[in-house]
Order: sequence, then C-alpha cells, then structure tokens
Amino acid sequence: MKKLLLTFTILFIIHYLSIAQVQQVQSAGLPPELTEADIANFKLRVKEKVEAFQNHISIIADKETEMAKKDLATKAALRLFLITAVMEMSSKSADGKESKRDMPMKEYLNRLKNLPYRTVKISSQDVCYISGIQPTPDGKYVATATIYQLFEGCYTETNCYKDFTKKEIDVTIEYKEDDFGEKRWVIMLGNVRVLETKRK
Repeated sequence: MKKLLLTFTILFIIHYLSIAQVQQVQSAGLPPELTEADIANFKLRVKEKVEAFQNHISIIADKETEMAKKDLATKAALRLFLITAVMEMSSKSADGKESKRDMPMKEYLNRLKNLPYRTVKISSQDVCYISGIQPTPDGKYVATATIYQLFEGCYTETNCYKDFTKKEIDVTIEYKEDDFGEKRWVIMLGNVRVLETKRK
C-alpha cells in the first residue's frame, strides 16, 4: 500500500510539474513546442495566404475593376506581407533577354493598378508548393512558397505581351502578440523572387 501511495505521489508531482512548466512557458511568452499537426496546419494556412494574394493581384490588375475595389484589394494584399517585403519583377524581350528589378510591395501593387495596357490579366496555376518549415535561432520558423503565374497585357487585340513566371515567396511564422493581446502564431509573407520567366 505504501509503494502504491508513493507511486501515486510521484506521478502527481510529475503531472503538476509538467503543468507548471507549460504555464511558465506561456506566461513568459515563449513559443510552445510544435507538433507534426501544427506543421501541417501552418502549410495549409500559408497556402491560403498565397492564394489570397494571387486573387488580390488579379483584381488589382484587371482594367475592368473599379478603382475603389482595387484599393480595397491593395489594402488586403498588404496585410498579408511584412512591411519590408519586396517584389522582384521581371520581363523578357523578344530576343530572350530578361530584365529584373526590385520594388517595395506597396509601390508594386499601386503600379499594378495603372499598367499601360488596354487589358491586363494575371492568372495563377493550381500549384503552390510549400517547402519544409525550418526553425531559426531567434525562435521563428521560415519556409518558402513556390507559385506559377501567367501575365497577359494587351495594347490591342494583336499587340500583347505574355509571360509565364515561376516565383518564390519567403514566409515567416512568429509567435507574437495579436491585436487583442493574445500570444499566437502569426504567418506573414515576405520578399517575392522570380526564379524563371518564359515569354509566351
């Protein structure tokens, strides 16, 4: 009976210490340990954010969209990104020469509203690959999302520029305080790089 009581007491102490450790981590604002289910959920949430971004830029670029709706889509798109995010843009001439340049995300989206074409269409392929989510020394997690986009801008029915690009988006996952003062994992998109451009 004494052995049973001692065993029960030890188990109770271990359980109590485990709860205390979790509470100590939470009160200190430290990130909880991630499970495989957490990682899978992160990948799903990253994919949703990337798809939302692609939907926003399709609306922003479309010449038939009202400016008020473009402005709303721009604000929604910017909320997906870190304030420091940069978009790398590319184009390819008829002789195959590719040019690239970087632009702050806000400037890129505003430029997208007023491209000098009569019609603009940006469509995404149904492929979004999320790389393995890796921890960083500062307690965050990072990943990359690979997407494919088709751009078509036409001055006239016969004078059009089309290209197909493969892009990579940086992703940061950080345990931080939200607008309501609660600690949670927050996913933000970062810099966008062009990996490949093909003239269509």
